[in-house]
Amino acid sequence: ADLLVNTLCLPFTLVYTLLDEWKFGAVLCHMVPFAQALSVHVSILTLTVIALERYRCIVFHLGRRLTWCSSLLIMAITWTMSAVLAAPLAIFREYRNEEIPSINLRMAVCSEKWPHGSNRDGLIYSLSMLLLQYIIPLAIISYAYICIWVKLKNHVSPSSRNESINRRKKTTKMLALVVVVFAFCWLPFHVFQLASDLDLVLRFKEYKLIYTLFHIVAMCSTFANPLLYGWMNKNYRNGFLMVFRCEDKPDSFHPEGSFRTRSIRGM
Repeated sequence: ADLLVNTLCLPFTLVYTLLDEWKFGAVLCHMVPFAQALSVHVSILTLTVIALERYRCIVFHLGRRLTWCSSLLIMAITWTMSAVLAAPLAIFREYRNEEIPSINLRMAVCSEKWPHGSNRDGLIYSLSMLLLQYIIPLAIISYAYICIWVKLKNHVSPSSRNESINRRKKTTKMLALVVVVFAFCWLPFHVFQLASDLDLVLRFKEYKLIYTLFHIVAMCSTFANPLLYGWMNKNYRNGFLMVFRCEDKPDSFHPEGSFRTRSIRGM
């Protein structure tokens, strides 16, 4: 999901924002916003599922991992839900050519076109995505990790299990930090998008500058994830080095834990 966010969000949105014209045709006008929203939804839903799975295993002492069938079912539900939530950005979209007589210029524009020509539907969608893509997932994730942290902090175990508990604590810290980075990186963009739908916008040049800045900040959450994994998890560092050095997997390699942008509206 992080790879999709970087591949689909940054290039298309930045080119359109900086050139003031949609250069990618009518089909991509509908498909790119949908794919962007899909990838961001999958990213946050995946973080939520990971938090709930660790909550299930640690708080309720359910050591048995999910089966392949269960994992595939969860993945299918995640992608299906994400596709449904992203669908309005593909449906309510318009590709058109606009004439600017004063400078004798014709520009291609790709923008949202909600029913009845009203911004009210766009505002409702923005508020819905703020809840479904940001506030509710972060509330669920925060609750899960707080419960996990309290459970691990108060856990008393034989010395033979201390290493396992410490490993779980370290992995939980890493995953919680990933979520915190996601929350801080995406908050400015969500607030700015909502302000835009409420017509609380600045002059065009300032709008472009701030939108581009907040867009890049939001994307930084996906850039930061591999760095956090490598910094806080020795096994991920070793695995990364093995891939690029073509080394065999050592016998002592044991995983520390299994874990693994409303989208870019207002283009």
